[in-house]
Amino acid sequence: MSPTVVYRVIDGRSHVLNYTTGGIMSFEVGEEDIRSLIKSWSDRGTDIDDEVRKFFSESGEMPNSRLCRENLIELGMHFSFPTVANLELNKRCSLRCVHCYIESDDLKSPTPSFFEDMTETQIENFLYSLRRMGVFLLVLTGGEPFPNRNMERLIRKASAMGFILEIFSNLQLIPEWFLRSNPSTFKVGRIQTSVYSANPTIHDEITTVGGSFERTIRNIRFLKRKGYYVEVATPLMRANFETRNETAALFRSLGIRQDFSWPIVNEYRSSVHGKASLNIFGDQAERFAAERPDFFIQLDTKHCNEPVCAAGRALFGIMCNGDVWPCSQYPLVVGNVQEDDIRDILESPVMLEIAGRARKILKGRRVFNFCMGTNYAETGDPFQQPGFMVESTPAFGKKKGGEKR
Repeated sequence: MSPTVVYRVIDGRSHVLNYTTGGIMSFEVGEEDIRSLIKSWSDRGTDIDDEVRKFFSESGEMPNSRLCRENLIELGMHFSFPTVANLELNKRCSLRCVHCYIESDDLKSPTPSFFEDMTETQIENFLYSLRRMGVFLLVLTGGEPFPNRNMERLIRKASAMGFILEIFSNLQLIPEWFLRSNPSTFKVGRIQTSVYSANPTIHDEITTVGGSFERTIRNIRFLKRKGYYVEVATPLMRANFETRNETAALFRSLGIRQDFSWPIVNEYRSSVHGKASLNIFGDQAERFAAERPDFFIQLDTKHCNEPVCAAGRALFGIMCNGDVWPCSQYPLVVGNVQEDDIRDILESPVMLEIAGRARKILKGRRVFNFCMGTNYAETGDPFQQPGFMVESTPAFGKKKGGEKR
């Protein structure tokens, strides 16, 4: 069997992912036939065409979910089954970032999460359920996921079962079992961390923990040397705006992909508010839009019957208490896996309604970086953008170029 492909069989059709190239092929065959094809493709001669042979023969050195993610979303959207699941393993974290969406009490809570209470058998059954539904990619997040008591067990079991993994970590403390790991054993396609500025003082002021910049940079370098694919996200806010170019230059010099993210949102309609005040606005938004015209994407509403996004259709999120959300950014509870079967939750009327929301409801509106989750977190209405985004629309509209999606 090719070491760089995994497959899912959904409704009698087999979908095969080459997780080092990101390529996907679908076949009108069932489980037995696809296993046979994967095992014997190189011996079949003219029995298979050149495109199929090329798909199976091409491979990279390591899994790379950056190459897989968009193709998996498109696959799930086209065939209407989930391909990506975000798992919030716990809310605990060693940092106290000023913009964090998690309540401060949860960041330090000793209460075990749903995932930590799982036995090995329960983890296996849980993963089998996700695989049967079509999920290829598991995104492991927190809080900070590495301290989770089941993290190692979950990664080992998921890798062995043919899942591709992403880990979102602050990279403050990497456990010994991961430091000793062989990247070829774990199917970790991406490790993402946040670095807020190339200036250590600014970074540490945002995390509110001294020395956090140095620890994260040291571990980024270590993981890259070890062979893992590492990326950096930089949430863009007033506090780090003026060092944005230095931050980008730092990671170019390290050979690490770095991207900015925006906006900062409140803590999912919790008791803590006012995080929107951290966002860039006015002249800063105009300057950034001019520098990076493709960052602010205007939603194309001409194709009005297309889904608004992949939430509830190609992806979903499971929180650390078992609550299921349409995606990790859309804090609407549609069920809980401790009470109901995950398949029943994803096929519930509420989730199907979310998955079927079409762009026609936005026809005639001029919206940038539209996200139902951000809207819901801020306003309680998935189609109503928060005021600070609406006010910034003129700044985005002044950008030159840019692709409408």
